[in-house]
Amino acid sequence: MGGGAAGQLVAGVLAQYAPRPLMLPYLIQIGLLGVALLGVWAMSEPLAVRPSGGWQIQRPDVPAANA
Repeated sequence: MGGGAAGQLVAGVLAQYAPRPLMLPYLIQIGLLGVALLGVWAMSEPLAVRPSGGWQIQRPDVPAANA
C-alpha cells in the first residue's frame, strides 16, 4: 500500500517545491527507467543450455487423476 502512494507523493512534492515542476518528475522517472533497464540487461540467463527443437504448439490436456 505504501509503495503505491510513494510515487505520487514524491511527484507532488517535486511539483510543489522543486524547480521546473512540469519537467523534473518526468526526468527523474526516465532516469529510474534507465537504471532499471541496465539492471535487466545485466541479469544472467536462467537457463545455461537452451532446449533444442524450438517452440511447438501443443494441445492442452488435463492429466489423469491418481486414484
